Amino acid sequence: MQSSPTYIAAQHIILSAVSHGLKGCLVDFFNLENINRVLYLPDYLTVEFIVPVGYPNEKGNPVNVNDRNNVFYNHWK
Repeated sequence: MQSSPTYIAAQHIILSAVSHGLKGCLVDFFNLENINRVLYLPDYLTVEFIVPVGYPNEKGNPVNVNDRNNVFYNHWK
């Protein structure tokens, strides 16, 4: 549910991190039992996703998302 309040909160965390020169991403594929065990969570709590935040290792290059050569119609070239 990407419109759930927890996803919206995660998006705000990531946007806030970026505004401070940090990077973050949303991770929602993990072994739930292991995460709950490592974090010592009681049975009535669970992790929906993880939001790692930190300083980027390198500067990324801007990507031209409007490149019409990357648009395919009716079939993959």
